[in-house]
Amino acid sequence: MASDDSILDVQRLKKSFGGLVAVRDFSFHLGKGEILGLMGPNGAGKTTVFNLISGVYKPDSGVIKYKGMNIVGLPPHKIRRLGIARTYQIPQPFPRLTVLQNVQIAAMYGGGFSKAESEKRAHEVLDFIGLSDKKDMPAGNLKLLDLKMLELARAIVSNPSVLLVDEVGAGLREAEIPHLVKILKTINEMGVSIMLIEHIPRLVVETVDRLIVMNAGEKIADGKPREVIRDARVIECYLGKEIVEE
Repeated sequence: MASDDSILDVQRLKKSFGGLVAVRDFSFHLGKGEILGLMGPNGAGKTTVFNLISGVYKPDSGVIKYKGMNIVGLPPHKIRRLGIARTYQIPQPFPRLTVLQNVQIAAMYGGGFSKAESEKRAHEVLDFIGLSDKKDMPAGNLKLLDLKMLELARAIVSNPSVLLVDEVGAGLREAEIPHLVKILKTINEMGVSIMLIEHIPRLVVETVDRLIVMNAGEKIADGKPREVIRDARVIECYLGKEIVEE
């Protein structure tokens, strides 16, 4: 149930593709200043939820309210301008453009900033994210961790209120996780509410305030992360294997 301090309130969301129901009667709220985790096995409907919120897909039914406004039916660029930004599991930069140019474009077209202001914001965000030394490098030459950081930089440069982060930890080494946790928490401390799709238990437990688990398009658990990942239904949907390290 949503509360007065919710920034995002989703009620009874449903989306089908032909005969496949990808999201079924899915409801949740994201509180102001909260980091909310979203887990589930492959095909559970997690990225579809992000696509519905960000306007890539239109739901068959249900309501998506951002700051009290129903955003269902708005195109992605308008939703981005309202203050909802997202990343993608597979980074999608312009590979031949420099790192700086990639972030500038996101600021101009995602945030609506002028060319001069976009350049200024891009430099600030790259300094914060730790990519200033690579600002003149073609984005296609970046290693995976730096590509993930660039994806975050392009999302936050538009100054969003809500950030949807899709498996930013995928493919990273264990030693790279603490840096990612620190970046996400710092973004959150700047006043950005975050919804995080992730499979890495350590990243989830160390980062999120609350955790939702989906399976077959439905919500099966919602609560404190350490309690949720020990829920019998959650363990069962992960093929009977406990998904948290003791």
